[in-house]
Amino acid sequence: MINEFRMTHRLSLVVLLILTFPTIVRAQPSSERDTRVKVKRWSITANATLFGSGLSEEITEAMRAGGFDDPTFGWLFGSGIYEHPQSYPELTSSITLCYRYSDRLAIRLFTGTAGVGSVHGYNGNVRRFIFLKESHTTTALIPSLIAGEVARIGIGPALHKLEIQRDDARGGPGFRKTRIGFVLEAGLNFPAHTRWFADIAFHYRHAGSVNTGPFTASGWEGETASIPRTRINFNKTVLSVGIGIRF
Repeated sequence: MINEFRMTHRLSLVVLLILTFPTIVRAQPSSERDTRVKVKRWSITANATLFGSGLSEEITEAMRAGGFDDPTFGWLFGSGIYEHPQSYPELTSSITLCYRYSDRLAIRLFTGTAGVGSVHGYNGNVRRFIFLKESHTTTALIPSLIAGEVARIGIGPALHKLEIQRDDARGGPGFRKTRIGFVLEAGLNFPAHTRWFADIAFHYRHAGSVNTGPFTASGWEGETASIPRTRINFNKTVLSVGIGIRF
């Protein structure tokens, strides 16, 4: 009797599952549509550079070639000998607006800086300093493929603004140029579905190389010294970390 009851009970469960399975199958697409509707399509991310985007080494070498590598001595509150050229890099950052077009495709509007900072040189013959400040600003539209909800890779066209300013006391003409290039990006953002998330991004920003200079400094008696015309590579590799918000 007990065995017959167990068999009847199991048979009833099987029949119940068979009867309800079509309902579950029909309901599944609706559930998936509801989930997709709730996905936050837009996000904004702010990143700071962790590695890369350094000042162009060609500027430092050009200063040496022009004789702006003489040492100076500390005065007033300083002491010791200061070697030249001296590099003073600054923090670089980026902001990205992202639209999640589909489960596998996102469109990212990116703007960021790289290679920002100053290089200081001194020429003892004309007794003049020369300060060159470099900056590289990139704006790019990057279609990205999404993998595993948190990983992305993409490439897109970019507009690069390249600039070298004279910041020394006597000043002089600087350098400005706009180049069309591209940005290759790979990154991770996690967790996948929370409002706030962390972001890690790797960029290769291709702007090519351009000729800059010469940059000339004049002494008190009219003597001059120049940093020669130099070809500078403005391609930058940047690893950054940041935080973002979905909405």
